Amino acid sequence: MPAITPRSLGKQFRHLVGYVFRIDETIDQEAVVASVKADIDFRGAKAWILIFAILVASLGLNTNSTAVVIGAMLISPLMGPIVGLGVSIGISDGPLLWKSLRNMLTAVVLSIGTSALYFLISPFDDAQSELLSRTTPTLLDAAIAIAGGLAGAVAVVRQDKSNVVPGVAIATALIPPLCTAGYGLAQWDLTFFIGAFYLFFINAVCIGAATYATTLVLKFKPVEQVDPEHAKRVRRTVLWVVGITLIPSVVIGWFILQENAFNRNVRYLVSAAEEQYPATSFVVSKSEWKRDTSSIVLTLVGPALSEAELTTVRGKALELGLQDSHLDIRQASGVSDLMMFTAGEKMRKDVLGDLYDKTLFEIRRKDSTIASLNNVLHSHDKQQIEVGNIFKEMQVIFPEVVAVNFTPKTVTYSTTGVADSISTAFVQYKKRVSNARQHELHKWLVLRLKVDTLVVKQIH
Repeated sequence: MPAITPRSLGKQFRHLVGYVFRIDETIDQEAVVASVKADIDFRGAKAWILIFAILVASLGLNTNSTAVVIGAMLISPLMGPIVGLGVSIGISDGPLLWKSLRNMLTAVVLSIGTSALYFLISPFDDAQSELLSRTTPTLLDAAIAIAGGLAGAVAVVRQDKSNVVPGVAIATALIPPLCTAGYGLAQWDLTFFIGAFYLFFINAVCIGAATYATTLVLKFKPVEQVDPEHAKRVRRTVLWVVGITLIPSVVIGWFILQENAFNRNVRYLVSAAEEQYPATSFVVSKSEWKRDTSSIVLTLVGPALSEAELTTVRGKALELGLQDSHLDIRQASGVSDLMMFTAGEKMRKDVLGDLYDKTLFEIRRKDSTIASLNNVLHSHDKQQIEVGNIFKEMQVIFPEVVAVNFTPKTVTYSTTGVADSISTAFVQYKKRVSNARQHELHKWLVLRLKVDTLVVKQIH
């Protein structure tokens, strides 16, 4: 058995790494290029498949169904010309490049035209969350497209596309942005159109660039002799195109991060305020982030806060980094005032749900208070009836009594510090009575009232 040395271990490790990650041993470049060319053309059946995929995706976006959108992406043939672009640049094949560009343009026009026509005739023209989520691309979308493009490129060059390419189509989401762009065109909303089309453009550029990078790493041979300087210019051009394409997504991503931080701080503000003033409900009836000056409207339901307390709430907003936000605090005495204050504002579902929970809690609390007061009143009425009956019995047994008054009195004993409740009876007689007669009255009252401690005082 040969001796184990650091050099032999390093050799075995390199062999293991090469065994796991090496993919260029059995690549047939001609077969790969032929397969790519076969997937590029958009005519006949493939054109109809694309149209039907766009219709399915548009229905899914219109009905806010994620499952339907995923199904449309599974049958979409859009990956072909985008991969063709990357391969054509990698092997310096001019005719393949122009063919890929032409077919990709055809696919884009078919996709946007089909979705625009659908949304023009669809009776449901509200923008659902599945549509809205396709209008603000960020650098994360580019990262997904690059990773998916690399996976798709490796699958293409290895001739193993059965499971990988549909997965890449889902991950990079080429179909939904084009459908959303069609919605923007149908509604003549340039914000929707530009945002959605830019998301598709990012995905297409990053997938194409990832495919091009894969051909470089795997050392695909150009179809004709290429000058080294020309190859360098092509690589620089690709890098510039990718970089310029990603700049807006970086800016949009930065703004989204700032907006998320703003919304998070607003939630912290509400949580801190409600913790300090638990009797008052703080409802965010408006929360709007802007690059220059954001605005927050807090509507307070419940006990009104003093100016000093409102100043404390504003101080917490400053502590949370909301100093550039305009904070408007409105105090509502009830739900009707809250609805009046928020009239014209489009309140989010979570805000309405929070308001419902707090209002329900307030109603239950008030119902509990009312029930408790009713119990006290009922007990008081019963006590009055009981006192009246006792006085009637007393007049039969002790006719010398003219009037009586019962008063519960709480006494704290100084030696123990324990509070106890002692009933006191104030009795008025017709004439002076003996101590023995007073003692008899005391014993009778203790038995009749069923109390342990009773003080009887005579009033004149």
